[in-house]
Amino acid sequence: MFKSSSSACDSLYKNKYIYIQVACESKEINEKSPLNSFFLATTLTLFDGIEIEKTTVAYTVAILDTVIIIVFLLMVYSMKYAQKSAAKNVLKKAYSASSYTVQIRNLPQDMPSEELAAKLWTFLDLKLGNKTSYTNHRVVDVQIVLPNRLIAFSRKFGDVIREVTNNLVEI
Repeated sequence: MFKSSSSACDSLYKNKYIYIQVACESKEINEKSPLNSFFLATTLTLFDGIEIEKTTVAYTVAILDTVIIIVFLLMVYSMKYAQKSAAKNVLKKAYSASSYTVQIRNLPQDMPSEELAAKLWTFLDLKLGNKTSYTNHRVVDVQIVLPNRLIAFSRKFGDVIREVTNNLVEI
């Protein structure tokens, strides 16, 4: 509990208007201390007796810090650009099945697809094998795509299913 001999202090305490200031005296920091002279001095002395003002050092450090931040942001931006460019180059130079695919149109539709695929395989293997100087270039696979009428029918069938599903959800 706070005890005071003054009635003025007691009234301040009761009204909670008390501000305490404590003077601290240290034996390490006094007028003759090197720490005191360092903190109170406005200039710094370097190793060869060169004196520099503290404000100059502070401005130099602040400017250097700003330059480092700007360089960092530029590096992050350039890294982002380089990453996008590298990804684009990889995708551009990537080989896939479409790089080696040949599309043939207007094939006869009256022939079964298995027989047509076998005849195409033989024909293409003979023609491409004779034209290339490499013997390891051969036909790997022949795929017959469904006729356009069947694809259109499948699309219409999918639209009907979607409509029925939407109607069921509404009910």
